[in-house]
Amino acid sequence: MDGLSSGLQGVRLDFRHRITSGAELTAEAVKLGAAWQAAAILPLAGSWEVAVIVREDTFSEERGRCTIGISPGSRANGSAP
Repeated sequence: MDGLSSGLQGVRLDFRHRITSGAELTAEAVKLGAAWQAAAILPLAGSWEVAVIVREDTFSEERGRCTIGISPGSRANGSAP
């Protein structure tokens, strides 16, 4: 994630799947230069809702959501097993 303010305190990704209701998977992003990077292992195929939480300062945060699809057998580099 780039294009974010340099003064941010943190970025977190929360992943939800219909089967994991009530048990989100969380990934804290790490600042690398001007960008933030996060990684997560999603153990189930299907549709995941991803919440992006940006902590602007101690008392402020912004949230956004999107949906991603994970295919059975997919890997981070896009190759099949």
